[in-house]
Amino acid sequence: MKTAWLTALVFASALWSSGGSAIEPYTVKPSEIAQMPDYCQAKLGVAEKQADWGARFGALWIDMHHYCHGLKFIQRASRPGITVQDRGFYLNGALGEFDYVLNSKNAPGHWFLPQIHLEKALVYGRMGQHAQAAAEYRQARAPRQ
Repeated sequence: MKTAWLTALVFASALWSSGGSAIEPYTVKPSEIAQMPDYCQAKLGVAEKQADWGARFGALWIDMHHYCHGLKFIQRASRPGITVQDRGFYLNGALGEFDYVLNSKNAPGHWFLPQIHLEKALVYGRMGQHAQAAAEYRQARAPRQ
């Protein structure tokens, strides 16, 4: 009887202590990279994917790792069992990474910007910020300048 009580106590304390934040380090895991587009896999170091992405993206290539980290944060926010606070942290992190690329000196007029605005719209939608999501959708559809 004492063993069953002790086991139940250990199990309950493990459940109680696991209720805290589970924010992971900034580093991207190989399993996360594997779920990303080829250009992110190339940017984040998968040698087989290197190809000529730098030439395709031009000057914006130097900042693309921020876009890829934004995708990583979206993946983390989508994991089952994540707390509301951690989900918010990751979604806000994704927005910050996307904004970094959008505000880059290499960004104006770049062909990839609509994709970044689309990702931001999806994140805002998940956060329930529908007005911001609509504004990002409009940006994604706007003619490039």
